[in-house]
Formats: sequence, C-alpha cells, structure tokens
Amino acid sequence: ETRTFLSSPGTTGLSRMVAQDTAQGAFVYATGTVCTLAELMAVGSEQGGFGLRAGVELAYQLAEILVEASDNAGKKGLAIHARLDPWKVALKPEGQVVVVGYGLPRVDVDVFLAHPTRLPKEDALRYCAPEELKSHRAGIQADLYVTTLLALELTKGRPVHDGLADDIRQQVLRGESVRKLYEWREELTDGIRKVWSEALKPDAGSRIEPPYDYVYAMHELLSDGRLSGPSLLECLKRVNSVKALGEEAPLPDPKRPRPA
Repeated sequence: ETRTFLSSPGTTGLSRMVAQDTAQGAFVYATGTVCTLAELMAVGSEQGGFGLRAGVELAYQLAEILVEASDNAGKKGLAIHARLDPWKVALKPEGQVVVVGYGLPRVDVDVFLAHPTRLPKEDALRYCAPEELKSHRAGIQADLYVTTLLALELTKGRPVHDGLADDIRQQVLRGESVRKLYEWREELTDGIRKVWSEALKPDAGSRIEPPYDYVYAMHELLSDGRLSGPSLLECLKRVNSVKALGEEAPLPDPKRPRPA
C-alpha cells in the first residue's frame, strides 16, 4: 500500500516514485529539471542568507505539500511522513517547490535508535525533530518542525543546529532551536517568531494544531511588507547564474565555517 501511494500520491508538489531497486537502495522520481534546496542553501551560505521572504515562501509551499500529503496518506491508513532534509526538497524553474523521497526511512537514524552507539553524521541529525531521535513515532508535526529549520537556514545562511554530531543531537533534544529564534529576534518580525516558535517546541503535542494553521499563518505572513530579501524565484535565478558561469554550486559542508 505504501509503494502504491508513493507511485501515485495524488498530492500537488509530491514527486511520484517511478522506479525502485530495493536491493541497491535506489529510488527514482519524476521531477523534471529541478534545483535542490541544498544547492540553494550553499549559495545562500556564501551570501549570509537570503532573508525572510525566501524563508517564508519556502515554509508556506513546503507546509502546504506536507499537510496535504499527510492527509492523503492517512486516508489510506498509512503512518508515514516526509523525513525532510535539503536534498529531498527541490525547486522547479518557475520556483515551485517539490518533495522527493516522501515516506522513505532515515536508515542511519533508525540504526541509531536500535543501536545508540552508532551516531549518525551531522547532516542526518540537524534535520531531525526531537521525537525522531527518541523513537520511530513521528508525523506531520515533525515535518513542520523540520520545514521551519529549513526556512530559517535559507533565511540566515547557516543551520539552526550546528557543531559535531553529538552536540547537534543534544541541541535538538534540549530544544535549542527556540533559543536561536530569540537570538535572531531583531531580524524576524513578531508574527514570524510567534509561529516558528510554536512549530519548534520540543514537545510535538504543544506545537501548532491543526497543522493547516501553519499553512494559513505562512500564507498570511507573505503579505507582510516588512519581509526582507529576494523571492524564492529570485534566489533560484542566483543559483542558475552561478551554474551559468561554469561553477558548481557547492553542497553544504558541516565542517566549514559559516558566516556569522
């Protein structure tokens, strides 16, 4: 049933799986021409972040896809969610967000849950919600938590959780993301900080409910004239300009110093 859903998810923005080889761990998706969020973030990192508008646009589009996907999967009795990271989110040439790999397990995190001495690498941990590091039970609230992390990273040009693997794990479990929001309060509007603070609460049961309220809030915030920076489409054009010059947009390196 899960395979059938992933092949035909019936959700706008959720890329369908067209082929797989489970023995090789290979999954193929029908995305067309896209730019990964990882590529976008790499350019943003070099420029000190893209600003609020791009972050809020990303959060709005991504949340709308994920909430609809969660509803559609739930109607089929499937307890799956996105398990997002910047390599599973992409943008089409016109700026439309696409999600790939929805429902696929995070193998390294699942191994860690079964064998706590086998700590995953930094990038696997920095895009986890606290509940994902405690048990296998996670859902749409974890996806909205990570959506907010991605939106903040695009805004600021550096990840919310950073450092060595165990440092990141502790930051996630302690709810350090809320403290980071407070540190960055001068660069965020009150409305954005309120919504994102709720979405990043360590306890999933205390986050925004129902999940569609997050989508509505992001849509409303997009009309705020105080949002700084370029649109998501303009950010994408910057990445394409880098590629046109014959340079590959570098992928984020967790060990490389990031702009302060």
